[in-house]
Amino acid sequence: MEAFVKKIVNVISTSTFRGGLLCGAVSVALAAAIWPAVAQSQQQAAVVAAAVNTASPIKHVIVVVGENRTFDHVFGAYTPRQGQTVANLLSKGIITADGSPGPNFALAAQYTASATDPKRFEMAPGSKQTYTVLPAPNTGSTASAPSDISPPPFATLAAAQAIEGAMIEPWDVVHLTTGASGLPQHSVDTRFGSNTYNLPNGPYQISRVGPDYDQYINSPVHRFYQNWQQADCSLDHATLDNPSGCQMDLFAWVETSVGAGSNGKPQPANFNDETTGEGATALGYYNVNTGDMPYFTHLARQFTISDNYHQPVMGGTGANS
Repeated sequence: MEAFVKKIVNVISTSTFRGGLLCGAVSVALAAAIWPAVAQSQQQAAVVAAAVNTASPIKHVIVVVGENRTFDHVFGAYTPRQGQTVANLLSKGIITADGSPGPNFALAAQYTASATDPKRFEMAPGSKQTYTVLPAPNTGSTASAPSDISPPPFATLAAAQAIEGAMIEPWDVVHLTTGASGLPQHSVDTRFGSNTYNLPNGPYQISRVGPDYDQYINSPVHRFYQNWQQADCSLDHATLDNPSGCQMDLFAWVETSVGAGSNGKPQPANFNDETTGEGATALGYYNVNTGDMPYFTHLARQFTISDNYHQPVMGGTGANS
């Protein structure tokens, strides 16, 4: 609008008018046409300025939600800045800052259970028994080797650059070519070494007892009924401190007893804890204190994280963000 006004004024000043009356009439007409538009433009600018001048320093809100990740999986060992608090594995004493079991490790103990009717879903099955050690982790669908046909990871840097190079920093592209397990899919994950069959009954730092942060590992089950059963919720468990009645103690059992499910088909012969291809995957977490999740740690230090976020629908990817 400012440019338009300048252009019109320039035309008036450089044109030759015969008679002051004509010049005055044109000036009045132009003023009547231009100034309402100028006023409107100024009002719009004021609205924009008001929107920019927010009550807080926050100008934009960008929400980052990690798919198939819990808060503790990423920030279970996170320590907030002075004056701030966070509810996670570390603050509850379930783990220590170095990733070893904490004084309250037993709060996260996992149980086996027995369904009254194996053909029907039970949200809180009974006959629970604590695990002595967790079931061995499984590779599931983790990539055995790099491949340019079915990545990740890619077999060549050129393929990684061609597909993803425009989206990430050039120096990070190489990380898309590393991390394959070197093991068969749907097999015991022996990268955990001596810990494979000896994981304590509770959360474990993946990069402390198994594969380092750069390597791919299995994905835990994320389906509606399975996630509800893992939470083990019942009014019989409800207390003032835990009004939901959710025990959160059947993660490993659901993974090994049904996993992603068989879609109504009977379980195969010789079914065992590794048949579902899950193992105790859901109990693994990363430790930001030892260098895991560096970018997410940077975001947490610079911006806001939510330790009390609850997804719209508990279970499954499709219904959630």
